[in-house]
Amino acid sequence: MPDDGNRYELLNGTISLIVTPTWQHQLVSREVFLPLDRWVEQIGDGDTLYAPIDVVLANRDVVQPDVAYVDEEHLIHVRGGRVYVAPQLVVEVISLTSRSRDSVEKPMRYAQAGTTEYWLVDPLLETIAVVTLIETLYVERAPNDDGTISSVVLSGLTLDPAAIFARVNDRMRRTTQVDQIG
Repeated sequence: MPDDGNRYELLNGTISLIVTPTWQHQLVSREVFLPLDRWVEQIGDGDTLYAPIDVVLANRDVVQPDVAYVDEEHLIHVRGGRVYVAPQLVVEVISLTSRSRDSVEKPMRYAQAGTTEYWLVDPLLETIAVVTLIETLYVERAPNDDGTISSVVLSGLTLDPAAIFARVNDRMRRTTQVDQIG
């Protein structure tokens, strides 16, 4: 990867510049990260990592997920600031510049590497799609009857996308106020 201070991903041998996340993107990823991290701390199994972190899936695939969970058994593969194993759970927050990469290319790479669960968070649609690896393909899991989502990897973890996006929207309203000079 170029050493020029920018962030890059390598997908199928092609280097892509990662655009700096927006304020909204960071708020959304934080609102998903915090409950995941608290849950992992509570169960005491593994660790939750937050971007930027290089995840080396293969020689031709080095990605930087927004959030990744690596269980205790696989933490030995976190070395020198990089993860050299497929995380058990990955969260990607879609940006305007990353929609195709996050919803098509990266899930294929994560599935090939064996990531059990992939969450695709769409701030525009205010949705969180949860897909689970069945053999070699991801299959989307329907939300719970009350609209919450649950994790297969982190048994017992349930999140409410509506509440997550309500908090993000509230924070966005507070940070995008324009001072009026009278």
